[in-house]
Amino acid sequence: MLGNLVAHEVTARIARGFDLRGTYGFHDPDRHLRNGTRQRYGGGVAWMPLPVFSLLAMGNYWDIAEGSRVAGDSYLEGELVLHVFY
Repeated sequence: MLGNLVAHEVTARIARGFDLRGTYGFHDPDRHLRNGTRQRYGGGVAWMPLPVFSLLAMGNYWDIAEGSRVAGDSYLEGELVLHVFY
């Protein structure tokens, strides 16, 4: 069975090395919206003070419509990602 998966991201440069970021994701495992869906709304900031160092802080809200193919409850999550390029 085929499903739908969509992901979008918008980034706005505020200043050199500092960006605002918004994300959206959608997953429907059976393409009929009957058996549950997952949606993710996210927002955060990305900071790159040096070409070899980057920090990303994001908050995400997962909107879960439970069904026979999707289990769970809606929830908030935070993520902090540190990149060191060498």
